[in-house]
Amino acid sequence: MESKLFDEEDIKQEAKKHNDFLNTGVGLISFTLALTCLSFNDPQKAALLCFPIVLGILLQARNHFPPTLREIKILEKETKDEHVIEVRKYLDKKYLGVKSLLTKNLLYWYGCSFYLVVLVIHEYIDVVIELIFKYL
Repeated sequence: MESKLFDEEDIKQEAKKHNDFLNTGVGLISFTLALTCLSFNDPQKAALLCFPIVLGILLQARNHFPPTLREIKILEKETKDEHVIEVRKYLDKKYLGVKSLLTKNLLYWYGCSFYLVVLVIHEYIDVVIELIFKYL
């Protein structure tokens, strides 16, 4: 989509940085903390103790949100211009849509999911680990 509001290459780079932070900053750390929690006698308590760290990193992800997209959303709220709305929808779908978030952030989803399993469903963690190693 051609527009004077944004440079597609800049948005692409900003979205990549955001995805990289979600994957390495949030996903990898969440996975590492969850794995570490499993070494304790009570993994759920250890995961609960780590929860503020994970929450803090998740909140930090907001600072890595693509600035151009943030500015376009602000412009949309201020002007209600049809072209700005169309541009925002296009960029959201292309760079922040469900398909994009699922396919480009696998480490993020895996790490956060594993952490939540350790935090919430600690009774079933042995079954989950057994299933993982069974198919590796």
